[in-house]
Parts: sequence; structure tokens; C-alpha cells
Amino acid sequence: MATELPSSHSRPPPRQYRDSAIVARASGEGRTLAASMPRLILEARRVAATVIHGLHGRRRAGPGENFWQYRRFVSGEPASRVDWRRSARDDHLYVREQEWEAAHTVWIWPDRSPSMHFASALARDSKLYRTLLIALALAEVLVEGGERVGIPGLVRPSGSRNIIEQIAQAIVVDREERTSLPPNFAPSPLAEVVLLSDLWSEIADVRQIITQLSGRGTHGHVVQIVDPAEETFPYWGRIEFVEPEDGRR
Repeated sequence: MATELPSSHSRPPPRQYRDSAIVARASGEGRTLAASMPRLILEARRVAATVIHGLHGRRRAGPGENFWQYRRFVSGEPASRVDWRRSARDDHLYVREQEWEAAHTVWIWPDRSPSMHFASALARDSKLYRTLLIALALAEVLVEGGERVGIPGLVRPSGSRNIIEQIAQAIVVDREERTSLPPNFAPSPLAEVVLLSDLWSEIADVRQIITQLSGRGTHGHVVQIVDPAEETFPYWGRIEFVEPEDGRR
């Protein structure tokens, strides 16, 4: 956060007053976020309606609609499983197998730390609003496609049709400390993780969380969301920069 300095410096207020101001600001931001949720949900559903989705093949035999392979008939299997057309080509019996199609579990992490509330004059919405919009729209798309969606440490994976409302409600009532990076958790090897953040964290911490997730065989995507002012840096003159996470100047 950047503000233009006056011609002379004044002594910073005592810590207790700064802490009270931070609490008041956080309460106001919480109310603002709750009030914006209906708009967020509607816009997320509008975005989701433009996306085509579908089930994903697992590259192995199992329940599904797409052909996978033929294999030799095994004694003791029901005769109804025999593909007689394929078997008529030679002296062996064959079974037609389909490719296993099943739902993914996708973990979405929307960064809700204090730095995400920043919005310069160059932006229409804050970084937090854009992050939540992407998270909710993505959750809607994935559930419509038969996937299961969860938020680490906040919402368990679910394929419920009202997943957007569940996530929105959990975010509004969440009182835990909001960190930039997701908590340490153990997704399954077939799960995917989508990390939405401005990534204004220590680069070592970012590397560590990505290494932990990829080390478990988890796939995913990292999306950096920044304000236009953070890309172009349109500041000059006497400017005071305040760290939104801890108030350092």
C-alpha cells in the first residue's frame, strides 16, 4: 500500500492505536466481503456458463463410456462379458473393456491475506475480489463437470451443486488467521491443486509449498494475481510504502 507523504514527518501512533485501527479495518473488510458475495456468486456462475467441461479418462480399465482395450476372457467370468464380434476373428474369447472415467478432486486455494485487499486507481476491483471470482467460477465449472472441489483447511471436497454457496459461507464466517499460502495438507496423488495468490511471500516459502505438493505426485496450477500498479509501479515523488501484512513502513 502506498501513500504520498506530507512535507514533514510525524511520530507514528502508539501500537495499541495501530492495532485497534487494524481490527476496525479488518471488520469493515469482512462486512464488505459479505456484502459482495451475492455479486461474486452471480458473476462466477456467468463465467462458468461459458466453459465446456467433461469427465477425464484415467488411462486404465474401469467404468466409463469410451473403449479402452480388448483382453483375453478369463475362465469363471460371466459369458455376457464376451465380445462375440471380436472373438469371431480368431480362436480366442475376448472381453471389451472401457476406460475408467471418474471425478477428480481439485483443491482451490484463494489467497485472502491482507495484501489481497489492495486496489489501486488503475484497477476496478481488489485482488481479493478477482481471486474469489476465479475460485468460485472454477468451483462451479468443476462441479458441473462431475468433479469434487475443496478449500484446504476450510471446505472438505464436495461435488454438491451448491458448492459456491458452501465456499462463500465458509469464507465469510472464517475467523482464522489468513495466510498467503495454503496450510500443510496431504492431497491424494490423483488430486489437483489450483493456487491463486499474488505470491508476495518469501520465495523460499513459495518453493517449499510447491515442492511439498509435487513431491506427493499432485499436479496443479499456480496463478499469480496482481494489481496493475504492482506491474507498472506508477509512483514518483515522496511516497511511503506500508506493508499490509504487518504494518511495517
